[in-house]
Amino acid sequence: MTTFKRFPILVSSVAALAMATALALELPSFEELDADGDGYISRSEAAALPCLSSNYDRAGRNDERGLNPGEYRQALDQFCR
Repeated sequence: MTTFKRFPILVSSVAALAMATALALELPSFEELDADGDGYISRSEAAALPCLSSNYDRAGRNDERGLNPGEYRQALDQFCR
């Protein structure tokens, strides 16, 4: 009977952990990282997101100005999830 009394606490703890995990996986939008609004994520702008910053050279950049929105989404999927 004691085990069943602790069950609601366990369920609450698991739910809280799931919510914290979901919040931690929330990544900034392209617009949030593109601080200067030029349509590209530069190396300095990528520094705000460690998983992107550490893989910036590996991200598929077709333009020296930085990552465009499509390249940013691809880099997030590849390096940040």
